[in-house]
Amino acid sequence: MTPTRRLFFVIATMALFFALLPGVSVAEETENVELVGQIGGSSSGVFVEGNYAYLGVGPRLVILNISDSTSPMIVGQSAVMPVFVTGVYVSGDYAYVTGVYVGENYGYDYGGALQVIDVREPTRPTLVSSYDLPGNPNNVYVSGNYAYVAAMGSGLQILDVTNPAEPTLAGSYDTLSYAYDVYVSESYAYITEAFSLLIIDTSDPALPELAGSYETPGIAYSVYVSGNYAYVADNDKGLQVIDVSVPTEPTLAGGYSMDLWTYDVYVSGNYAYLANYGRLGVIDISDPANPALVGSYITPGDGVYTSGDYAYVVSGGAGLRIVDISDPTLPALAGSYDTLGVMRGVYATGNYAYVANGWAGLRVFDVSDPTSPTLVGSCDSVGYADNVWVSEGYAYVADHSYIGGLQIVDISDPTSPTLIGSYGMSGHAGGVYASGNYAYVVDNGGLRIIDVSDPTDPESVCNNDTPGSVRGVYVRGSYAYVADGLEGLQVIDVSDPANPELVGSYDTPGDAQGIYVNGSYAYVADGSSGLQVIDISDPTLPALAGSYDMLGDAQGVYVSGNRAYVTDSNGDLQVIDVYNLANPKLVGSYDTPGSADDVYVNGEYIYLANGDGGLYILNYTGPTPGPQVFIPLILR
Repeated sequence: MTPTRRLFFVIATMALFFALLPGVSVAEETENVELVGQIGGSSSGVFVEGNYAYLGVGPRLVILNISDSTSPMIVGQSAVMPVFVTGVYVSGDYAYVTGVYVGENYGYDYGGALQVIDVREPTRPTLVSSYDLPGNPNNVYVSGNYAYVAAMGSGLQILDVTNPAEPTLAGSYDTLSYAYDVYVSESYAYITEAFSLLIIDTSDPALPELAGSYETPGIAYSVYVSGNYAYVADNDKGLQVIDVSVPTEPTLAGGYSMDLWTYDVYVSGNYAYLANYGRLGVIDISDPANPALVGSYITPGDGVYTSGDYAYVVSGGAGLRIVDISDPTLPALAGSYDTLGVMRGVYATGNYAYVANGWAGLRVFDVSDPTSPTLVGSCDSVGYADNVWVSEGYAYVADHSYIGGLQIVDISDPTSPTLIGSYGMSGHAGGVYASGNYAYVVDNGGLRIIDVSDPTDPESVCNNDTPGSVRGVYVRGSYAYVADGLEGLQVIDVSDPANPELVGSYDTPGDAQGIYVNGSYAYVADGSSGLQVIDISDPTLPALAGSYDMLGDAQGVYVSGNRAYVTDSNGDLQVIDVYNLANPKLVGSYDTPGSADDVYVNGEYIYLANGDGGLYILNYTGPTPGPQVFIPLILR
């Protein structure tokens, strides 16, 4: 090797050496996290054919055998998809599934996709193709060789699915507002959008044209066409019956007002079935000019599909309800399927993951096989379970409802969790930490310290108001570290629980949501400003040690070793190397379609409470953060 080449080699080798040091990065890694398992999620979209119900559950298509309506049984489910399911339509051998990449942000156009799934073998639904779409694909209708997608801000998208393995865009029509639903009859596509029903001539799918429209009194969420009438679910007025016998001149024929919001409608024979915020309404439409309510069943509903003597009602976290409508005047519950709903907070220890499951309360999952988590126990909450902390045989649940507060659950037998005590609070409890004889609960009023030495009879020790709306709390030694919304980090001396005292604070630039304390540092998930690392070696003088910006609003944080695991509202998990606090570095990430609300690390597994997307179990596979040992080899 010549001297010149040797010098070049040394320089290149040293450059590589320094690039591998913490805080010095040529290109940051953005993967290194793999999916291990997933379970549950909110229900959205249902289609029934024969003995099977095809149901959207979080990021999966779930197929249920409904031959016994009293006991629907899962027979198969798709692999985890990169979208949160919003609509399902089955045609022939395929299920056409719409989904969005960010499940809880319908007010924005993050984009989504149409997933085409082969369902010839119900036990093994198989993805055959995916077609990315603009907007938020909200529902789909298949007619002939075309799939018609209501894509919210991107209007109507028409895909040619002659070959389901290779969908292609045939045409599109821009609506003035969000396109919520679509129904196709003959050569017309009927689209609901904010405050109107649009009738689109699709005789030439490449050049769809507006034929007619009708202004609705409220937001038109859904439409079903039968004969000469379009039946529209209107959030303000319930059912609107619109005469479309002349598509260019639709006119109002009649209507029926329902209380609360109406989201979906399905027509069968002389009846229209309305999925309402509070109930399933059965409307007699034999006289379209005078529709009349003849029966109802109390259940929340976002979507409804009827087949034979049953109505299949889905509602987010409430799962699937099968309602017997053989007598339309007396609808009655026949059966149900629990989709496990919204997962807000998680704590994992041993072989179990404890999840704050929204309206369903506390759920316990056996994760001894992380590839196949299973529900083994549940305990209803008074209201809405938002967060959970486990300590010494008890799960402490922060209940977000006004009547909830702190719920104490005995988990000595994880398969039979039992509510043994509670303490009501007037605020929305959103975070909890338990240590020794005390539970520290935060709500929109501040920090609440509760004596739990007798878990069956918790007693308030004090209420410590803070300047902002508290979102998270972590206790270490004599101090409670509070994520106080727009006020940032608050450090409270709790050595005397009856007289807590604010001793220090640090105003973070964003909205402090979650907090984790490790050693001399507090790691704050700070909304739009990402991760903020605060030096608390002197609790009275907290100071910024480092930060890492994120694309979404940071919500939850967990620290293990030299890695900080941060979740955000875009559904992302970011794994950040915090060995060099002055220059934190992204070393891994995983994108989910829901809103990544909370994260907990137990051993090699990462447990992600993904809101509507259910519970994700992940594994970090990247390099170990910290100094990288590299000895340059200089050739002579």
